[in-house]
Parts: sequence; C-alpha cells; structure tokens
Amino acid sequence: RDLFEASEEGTEVYLSAYDVRNERVRDLVQPENDNLNIHEDVQKGVYVAHLSSNLITNEEHGRRIVQQVAAATYRTKEADIPFYHRIYSFTMKKVLEGASEPFAEKSFHLVDCASPLPITAKM
Repeated sequence: RDLFEASEEGTEVYLSAYDVRNERVRDLVQPENDNLNIHEDVQKGVYVAHLSSNLITNEEHGRRIVQQVAAATYRTKEADIPFYHRIYSFTMKKVLEGASEPFAEKSFHLVDCASPLPITAKM
C-alpha cells in the first residue's frame, strides 16, 4: 500500500519474483521461465535475463501476485530439502506523458533466505 500512497502521478510500479535453488533461477510469476541466467552489465548492474516484470495496477493486484508467488512450490527430484533464496524486486518508474522511456527509475529488493538446517556458529 505504501508504494502506491507514496508514488506520484505518472509513476508505474513493477514486480518481479524469482527463486534461486540448486544453482537454478526460476521466475515465480511465470514458472515456465525456468533455469534463467544471471548477468552483469555496466548500465543495468546485475540482472536476471528474461525475467518477467509485471505492472502492478493497484494494491489489490499487487497483493494477488505476491500471494501467487508465496504459494508457488519448486521441487526437483534431487531436492527434497527446500534450500532457496526467494527474491521480490519492485521497480518504480516515473514516466513523463508522451515519453517512451522512464524519466527516473528506482528499485528495491526483498530477499527471503530459507533453510531447514539449524545455524550453528563456531569460534
């Protein structure tokens, strides 16, 4: 909700979500996009190629997509224990009327790291 309340008129909010498990990257909004590649670019920084980016039209629409992602399961025959990193990326783009490219763009990422094993520290 805060994203929409804080954003100015002409700002678009996009959501991408993916998980990294057993060195595989999978798009959680469009699960058919499986085994994606991570790249690094001087202009873009680090990014996932061919990851879907979904325009969020309002708070309820965003909530539905996040719930869809949260319900997604990823099982492989070699992985009965779920180790994964789930990443939610939100991008806000300020678009000027009549322009084809965004005037300003800011992103933030939420990372959920899950592991069923206990964490122990040795000194």
